[in-house]
Amino acid sequence: MNRRNTLKGLAGAGVSVLAATRARAASSRASLNLDLTKPADNVYAMVKIQGDASGRTTCTWGQGQIFGVRDNELAVPMLRFQSGRIGAHRRRNDGSYEFRFRGMILYQDFETGEFIDTYVNPYNGKECTVRNFRTNAGYYYLTEKGTLPPEEFVGESAHLHADGYVLQWERAGEYAYVTSDERIKYLRRSDNAWRVDNALLRYEVNWADLNDPNLTSVEASTSWQTQIQWFEWLDMGDLPGMHMQGGNGRKFLSTDQLPERFVARAESLFPGSITDPITWEY
Repeated sequence: MNRRNTLKGLAGAGVSVLAATRARAASSRASLNLDLTKPADNVYAMVKIQGDASGRTTCTWGQGQIFGVRDNELAVPMLRFQSGRIGAHRRRNDGSYEFRFRGMILYQDFETGEFIDTYVNPYNGKECTVRNFRTNAGYYYLTEKGTLPPEEFVGESAHLHADGYVLQWERAGEYAYVTSDERIKYLRRSDNAWRVDNALLRYEVNWADLNDPNLTSVEASTSWQTQIQWFEWLDMGDLPGMHMQGGNGRKFLSTDQLPERFVARAESLFPGSITDPITWEY
């Protein structure tokens, strides 16, 4: 099980809901009366933000930058990236939700934004073959105790909440803001090496939409920060330091809304990973 198969998402998310749905929501504004001090209401709110409580498949897209970071040195610009993921939620009998997904990160030249196959490491001058990142079918469970990783996961997760899944929400005008803690330490099965991924995702949503019972999915935007160990394909050796990644993104109801250049690159590298539907039998 690789890193991203234990996380809720590698790259940021948001949603673009159909205009008719938004018009209906704006006219009705009936209230769910969400109580975000209750774990169950936090679960439902996050499902609406990250996906769709009706079970409909959604897709996410994001873009960002990657820097190299070492003690007492200025961060070194290294790469840009675009990320994508498709996924679907399914409600379980105990009220929790299972989320299944596939995703990827495609690397770009920092200055031009062109997708790249090779990269010259600025730290050692080595020309490296770029290893774009892809998850196969991954999953996790969103429960009133927090986000539970797959049963085969070995490691430490910051996803569990001792007092229940209650996040830190803030209201500002008509918007609500929340941070999702994605910090994780895991044992990578391919080589039995321990890896650390410190990620924080922040979401912005319209509060009335989130609280509207007629909507099972809401528009949202997100930003995120991740601190992660050197990519292995960069051949850093024992050089101390880490990557600092940051970006922003949105969630959509159809892959037709994703940038054409991103979809073309994704299909050329991993055919079907971003366009084939999510299935529940595998």
